Amino acid sequence: MTSNAVLSGFTVRNGATRPNTLALYGAGGGVADPSKATVVNCIMTNNAAYTGGGALLVTLNNCLLIGNIADFEGGGAYNATLNNCTVVHNYTTFLGSASGAGTYNCQVRNSIVCNNFGGGLHSGLTANYSLSSDRFTFSCSDPLPFGTSNIDAIPVFLDAFHIAASSPFRRTGSPLYASGFDMDGEP
Repeated sequence: MTSNAVLSGFTVRNGATRPNTLALYGAGGGVADPSKATVVNCIMTNNAAYTGGGALLVTLNNCLLIGNIADFEGGGAYNATLNNCTVVHNYTTFLGSASGAGTYNCQVRNSIVCNNFGGGLHSGLTANYSLSSDRFTFSCSDPLPFGTSNIDAIPVFLDAFHIAASSPFRRTGSPLYASGFDMDGEP
């Protein structure tokens, strides 16, 4: 993507970057932009990169990041801003690290970050976010993220991104970080 670009309503699937490199061309398997483009109502799935399997250096609004893989950190997103997003079933494969399989070094608001695993696809190490660098506000994850009005609980999903009426995550966010319409066209 490029400066001030907006990607809206797409599924970004099976993207990949060059393996095993820290340079920008090895990061952001789904979407990436050093000038912080905006991604709205999109699904990032089955993307792969060294860092930022699903997204890198973008603002994500009302997005689903599911099934993305990073070799090192940020299976779902790396160094991004997430508003009203769901980040589930993302992975990191580096055996020595279980940090940030869901998000790494991200600003996370009104989002659900759960069921992400690090340290290899079969390690079973829960690694929803980076304990040292992610910043959460009005979001849900386990363990409880440090920040304002966050909760940790077991989600109750109807499918990949719809939460059930009985979910403890329902009605826990803040309207300060909500805008536009969600993937179902609801305000």
